[in-house]
Formats: sequence, C-alpha cells, structure tokens
Amino acid sequence: MAKRFPSDVRSEKVLAISDLKKCGRYRPMDLREEDGVLLPALCFSDEGDLGYDVAALFASEDALYAAFAGGEVRELFSQREITVGGNTLGAVTFCSREGVRRDYLFGEGGLTEYDVASGTAQLLSGERVRHAAIFRERLFLSEKSVLRYSAPLSPGKFDLLSEGSGEIPLSAVGGDILALLPYGDRLVLFRTHEILILRADANDYDFSFERVKFDGGEIREGSVQTTGRHILFQTERGLYRMEGKRCKRVEFSDEGILFPASAASASNGGRYFSAILLDGALCLLVYDPEKEDYFLSNAYPTMLAGNKKGVWMNIDGLLMRAEQGSGNGPLDTYLLYMELDRLNFSGKVLEGVTVAGRGSFSVTVKGANAPEKEYAAEANERIPLRHTLPAGKLNLVVRAKGKEFSIRSVTLHLREVGA
Repeated sequence: MAKRFPSDVRSEKVLAISDLKKCGRYRPMDLREEDGVLLPALCFSDEGDLGYDVAALFASEDALYAAFAGGEVRELFSQREITVGGNTLGAVTFCSREGVRRDYLFGEGGLTEYDVASGTAQLLSGERVRHAAIFRERLFLSEKSVLRYSAPLSPGKFDLLSEGSGEIPLSAVGGDILALLPYGDRLVLFRTHEILILRADANDYDFSFERVKFDGGEIREGSVQTTGRHILFQTERGLYRMEGKRCKRVEFSDEGILFPASAASASNGGRYFSAILLDGALCLLVYDPEKEDYFLSNAYPTMLAGNKKGVWMNIDGLLMRAEQGSGNGPLDTYLLYMELDRLNFSGKVLEGVTVAGRGSFSVTVKGANAPEKEYAAEANERIPLRHTLPAGKLNLVVRAKGKEFSIRSVTLHLREVGA
C-alpha cells in the first residue's frame, strides 16, 4: 500500500475594512471610510507658488489672502496687491443691509477696509488689532484684554463721537483675548484661561457676559474654529468640542496624536482641519464633530485658511487646496499597514493578495525572516507571492499606484502545508 502524504490545505481570509482596523497599526492616512469602502480622503490641487516669505494665510467669506514678511498683502483669487498699515493677521466680511460686501483686514498695522469687487482699500485706523468678528451688525475688535465695538451698521466707526460704539476692558485675570467667534445669538470670547459668552439685548446697546465652565488648560491661539453646531479649540491637553455651554474633550484612537503649541487650523464643510504631531511627525487632522470621526493626511501644512469655497494650506511655500476626495487621490498614497502575525497565521504560506475595489496597487511584504519584496497588480487581480509566515512579525504595506482608487477588502490567499 502506497504511503499517503498529508495534502496542502488552501484557504482565503477576506479582510473587510472593519477587519483591517484590527490588524495592528492601521491608520487611514489620506483615506476616508464610506459605506464599508475606503476612498481618498482628500484631493490636493496646486494653486501656485507663495514663496518662503509668507507670514500669514487667512480667508474671509469670499476671499483668500496672504500676508508677507515685508507687510505686503495679496488677495490670492484676483492676485491684487493691497496697501495696509503693517503686518496683517486676518480678515472678516461685513454685508450691509443693501447687500454691499466689504472685508476688514486687521493686524499690527491697524484696520483696513477692502472692497473685494473693486479692489480699493482704505486705512481706517492705525491702532493694533489682534482679533475681529462681525456680530449684531457691528464690528468687534480686540487687543490683549480690551474689546471694542463699532457703531451699528458702521463697521469703520469706533470713535467716541459715533453713537453706539464703545469699549469693554476685561479683567486681566482671564488672560488675553485669543479669538472672537459669532455663534448664533452670542459672541464667544476665548481667552487664555476662560471662555466668555457675550449677549446683546433687544436694542443691541447693553451687553452682558456669561462664563462657560471649563478647566481643560490654557487655550491655544489659532486653534478656534466653528463647524456649524460645534466650536472646536485646542489646549495642551488636546482638542475640545463646545456645544452650547458644554465643553468635551475629543478622544482619538491614535494614542500618538499631539497638538503643537503653535496651532494652525481651519474649517470647511462641517469639518475641522488642524496641523498635528503624530509620533513626532507633522501631519493633518480632519475631524467631523457630527460623526465624531476623523482621518489623517500625510500633508504637512504650516498655515491653514478656510471658508465656504475650500481649505487652503501653505506647504513648503506652495499654496495647496484640499477637497474631499471623490475618487481622485494623491499619487503613491500610503494606504494600509497590516501586521499579519496579529491574525495568528504562523506556520502558513501566504501565496497571494487580492485588493478588491478600483485602481492599481502595489503590495510590499516585509518580515524579519523574509526579504522585502514589492508586487504590483490591478484591483481585483490576484497578486502572486510566496512567503512563509514566520512566528515573528510579517507586514504588508498596500499603496495606490494611480490617482483613482477605492478599496472594499483585502483577501489573503493562504496555504497550510501538511494539514
């Protein structure tokens, strides 16, 4: 009787998106999940060269501005140069009851009125302004712990002779004013050590303040944004979400996320964008407070600005626009990093990998007892490989090789010898 040898047993392990998250250090860089499919999270378009002397990037409702080290300001959509009194920090838009829209640029050089349509500018005041906001048809300005407001419907009138204008000096205990943010029927003042809500009565001449209970640490300037129902801001303890009068710290599954002291942030489409540190590397966080979900991007912005038209960032002197992906992503995107030893495949042979979805991909196999090899194929095609899965670590790295892709699942084709 002929001796019988044990036969090989082949099997497949289909890893859906939910399974991929269990394979160790899965981080959806440049990806977003939608109905169980991974898609490019952000698309980046090159909007031109800013140069390396750009000092600030900021947006109003209708325009995008860059301020440069020498005090020059340029409106980037029209490429117009604007004459201002000195270094500029930001801009807000005021719309009159007749529908006339003007931007008010503010900063160390004072306050400048700018007509976006005609390109004309007028210096209104040389007094330094750190922050500004439009609220109750008034322009509010702040410097250190002093809040000033214009006459109603007259955003350029702050003098004592202008009826309805005034000044509110705040106690120095709460620190400098770091942000002014209109939020429904209130104006929220973020200070170093406290959050105040300013309300106006029916005739808008009497103001009252209410303190928001918050003990999450020192608030960071440049981090405060509104996404609709929510206000997002940062402290040294992390990211906080404010809704109504309640503040709650945002929890992230990635333990290595840190928020740098010099915050760069923006908002668009109900999402919060911020430059962060992840395991020491600078990258971009995109957080959706409605879904309480987030993704990370390999972009490295040093400046961010956003309005209803989009989010722009300064990356190494280039102006880049970020938009939610609809099938187009950056070339050679880092997609998935899988630690297969966590799936208990020790002693088996990995014969192939199939990436189900759309596009072209490469798979790189890394292991302590196996040489690193890279394989390429189209989506839904089996990529043949031959690696014995050791008891030690064996990793797979999947990358997109084109600008259009989606991923539904990753299938591992396995063989167990002599089962």
